[in-house]
Amino acid sequence: MGFVRDGDGLRMVDVGAVFTNPAALLAVGHVLPAALMVSGFFMAGVSAWHFRRGTGEVPFFRYSMRLGLTVGYIATFFTIGFGDAQVLWVVRNQATKLPGSDETAAVAARMVAEHGPGNYVAPDWITIAVTVMLSVAYLYVLFALIPIVLLGHGRIEKRRFLLAVGVWTIPLPFITTIIGWVVREIGRQPWIIYDVLPTSEAVSEVSTTNMFISLVVFTSLYLTLVVVGYRLIARAARKDPDDVMLGRTLGESEDHVPEPAGER
Repeated sequence: MGFVRDGDGLRMVDVGAVFTNPAALLAVGHVLPAALMVSGFFMAGVSAWHFRRGTGEVPFFRYSMRLGLTVGYIATFFTIGFGDAQVLWVVRNQATKLPGSDETAAVAARMVAEHGPGNYVAPDWITIAVTVMLSVAYLYVLFALIPIVLLGHGRIEKRRFLLAVGVWTIPLPFITTIIGWVVREIGRQPWIIYDVLPTSEAVSEVSTTNMFISLVVFTSLYLTLVVVGYRLIARAARKDPDDVMLGRTLGESEDHVPEPAGER
C-alpha cells in the first residue's frame, strides 16, 4: 500500500506503490491493445467501405485493410489476455466487483460488518457486459482470419457480403470499449479506495447547484466532442487517398502542385 492512516484520513507515503498497483498495470495492459484493436478494425472497415463503392485505389485499400486487420487481430489476443488476467485478479482480490459467487456474498457480509450497512456488490448486469465484451473479442479472433486469407489471394475486393460485414461491424469495437469503461466505473462503486475509503467519506464541500451545473457542462462538452469527432472522422474516411494528402488542396491533381518559391 502506498498510504497510511493519519488521524481520520489517509496520507500517501509511497508514489511508487501507486504506479505499480497490480490493478492499474493490468488495466493499462488491457486498454492499450484495446485501442489498437479498435483502430485496426476501424481501418479495415473503412477499406471495406471503399471496396464496396468501387474504388479505383485497389492496391492502396488492400494494403490498408491488410494492415488494419493484422494490427487489430494481433491486438485482440493481447486485449483478451490482459482482460482475462484482470478478471481473475478482480475475482481473487475485489470479489464484489463481479457478483455471483459465494466469495462475493462472504466479502459483502464482511464489508457490512466493518463499514456499516450498504450495497457493496456490483449489479448483476456487469457479468453480462463482461460476457458480451469477451464474445465480441472471440468473434474477431475466429472470423478475422477469413479476410486476411482472402487478402493473401487478392480476392477480398470481390466478396461483397464479407465487405458489408466489415462495414457493419465498425461500431462493435467502439461499443465494447465503452462497455468496458462503464463496467470499470460501476464496479468501482462505492469505493474511492477499495475496501478502505468509501465514496461517502470522500465527498467534497460542493453545493448541489454547482454539481448540477458541472454535470450539465461536462455532459454537453462530451456530446459535442462525440458529434464533432464523428463528423470529422466520417468525412476523412469517405475521401479517396489523393484528397487527404498533406500539402495538397482538396481536388487538386499532381499536375497543379505549386512550385517551391525559390524555383520561380
